[in-house]
Amino acid sequence: IVVESSVKWGAGTTAYWPHEEVELRLSKSMLEKKDIKFEVWNENKPSADTLIADCVFTKAKELLGLMPESKADGAQLVPKLGHPFPYKLEMKPNTTRAKVTRGGDLGFTVTCELAPELPEKRVAVHLSRMRAYDLKETEVGGVFGAKQDPYIKVILDGGTAQSSYKDGAGTKAEWKDEILTVEARQTSVKRGEFVLEVWNENAPAPDTLIGRAYVSAASALAKSLMPRPTTAEKAEAEKAARKAQREAEHANDDENSVIS
Repeated sequence: IVVESSVKWGAGTTAYWPHEEVELRLSKSMLEKKDIKFEVWNENKPSADTLIADCVFTKAKELLGLMPESKADGAQLVPKLGHPFPYKLEMKPNTTRAKVTRGGDLGFTVTCELAPELPEKRVAVHLSRMRAYDLKETEVGGVFGAKQDPYIKVILDGGTAQSSYKDGAGTKAEWKDEILTVEARQTSVKRGEFVLEVWNENAPAPDTLIGRAYVSAASALAKSLMPRPTTAEKAEAEKAARKAQREAEHANDDENSVIS
């Protein structure tokens, strides 16, 4: 996590940011276990910026502790959250010159507060090249040759999307040019599962559920990200398969010749 202040043009060896604040959003465990590093840079655009000095703030975890409510003897302890604490750190210079031993001082005030919850990031999941086969026939009058009109419904994290229905497709259907999109929280995509349903469109009567399946969203997305074979790779694989088949046929012919 990196945050930056504004640039103080021409400030030289002393600079102040009296009306500026920078915010670090950290978890409690990170604040307890990690130190905070400060760096002071010289802005050199269009050339690369130069690191002037740095230091490490090791007392961040103390901000989660308790403090006396007042200076009175026996004052009760209260959380430090919300109280400003001034600090001054000696910085280490970014130089190999022996005569330069100090990098200056860095002063700042720290206030630690409970951050409001951020809305969870949502992502869009797309389903394409959909097909269904070996479906159960649910059409009323199927014994007289009538066929069902299947469509697909996908449910993820409370969001739904639905394909068009394939009129009279019966027990197999394909949606080559359709893409279903459903929005979901990122954690639901990582840990949740799709509900995939195939329905028979029966308007004006209620639609009939043909079948339902549950699929791990993470595993489905992992498979979709796998590299697809190129045309040349497919041709090579088919060539190898045909060769293996011919070798197997020759082996069978040789075996039959010995037996006869």
